[in-house]
Amino acid sequence: MPDPLNKTAEALKALEIQLKEALDRQVATAKILDVVNSSIKDPQPVFNSIVEAGQTLFPKSTISIGLREGKKLILGAISGPEPAGVEAWRRRFPAPLHPETIHGHVILNGKAIDLPDVAAAQDQFRIGAGNFLASGARAVTMVPISQGGQTVGALAVLRHSIGKLQTEQFDILKTFAAQANIALDNLHLLNQMREANETLENVSKQLAKYMPPQLYRSIIAGNQQAAIESRRRKLTIFFSDIVDFSEITDQLEA
Repeated sequence: MPDPLNKTAEALKALEIQLKEALDRQVATAKILDVVNSSIKDPQPVFNSIVEAGQTLFPKSTISIGLREGKKLILGAISGPEPAGVEAWRRRFPAPLHPETIHGHVILNGKAIDLPDVAAAQDQFRIGAGNFLASGARAVTMVPISQGGQTVGALAVLRHSIGKLQTEQFDILKTFAAQANIALDNLHLLNQMREANETLENVSKQLAKYMPPQLYRSIIAGNQQAAIESRRRKLTIFFSDIVDFSEITDQLEA
């Protein structure tokens, strides 16, 4: 007959593990969000923090971010338990972005993939599966990274053991990808704002050439609206004749 005390102890231990994993996920997510908020102009620190956090949540796995650059795939960031393995994987980039590679399938289709056994998927990914197997990766999970609604990269978890990720792990991986999306979208918006400001500045400089300085400064400062309108005013018009004015103007510059 099972000992009720042992069953209770096992249940408590399992609960402690679950709580620790949940806490680790919250801490990792919070750290990445802090980097996102402080790195508006450069997404690289965000990529680095994502792969580093992945090392905590996906032990003994290699975490990498591949980014699309034209028809090529470049390495955005990588972290793994074995420096030699990380360096070997780094040397595989840049690589062609082909639909029959795993990266190409995820990026070109914009869909996540969870391969429990890369060897069993060699027919589907005949070009890229061999690279994963040669690097010792037997299972691969990838989720797309997007910018402005377009898939521009993939976040990957490479594992030496066969099997799919747990639902909670897959969800946290999608959360990491969403944070990378935020960083890229922030950069995209920042670039758009910079371009818009440059355009407005150029237009303002051109308009300033055709307007009185006082009127231009008043409009730019927001003290006056540049509206076309008519108003009634009492005016005094003075006509004067200057002696020899025509001869004088002939001697002056325009």
